[in-house]
Amino acid sequence: MIRHIVMVKLPAQVRAEAQAKIAEGMAPLPGKLPEIKYMDVGPNISKSPKAHDLAIVLDFEDEAGLQVFAEDPDHKELVSYIRGTADSVSIVDYVL
Repeated sequence: MIRHIVMVKLPAQVRAEAQAKIAEGMAPLPGKLPEIKYMDVGPNISKSPKAHDLAIVLDFEDEAGLQVFAEDPDHKELVSYIRGTADSVSIVDYVL
């Protein structure tokens, strides 16, 4: 299994709107892509200034499944939105 984690830091003035848009954009993907074995999207609850504002966690059977997700047009559209909106994005992929 491969776990894919994305953490997004958003500008304060668009934080709530962007968190909702990202969560809404991610919501249909598990139904569309059977390669996604698990998905969770949630806003940060920490008050730390170092914390990101939103986390996305996905599990895939293997790297091939992660690649299918990466190439999906709906995912690519969401990535474009995140890159254009976020102050920063951190990503980690690892083997479970």
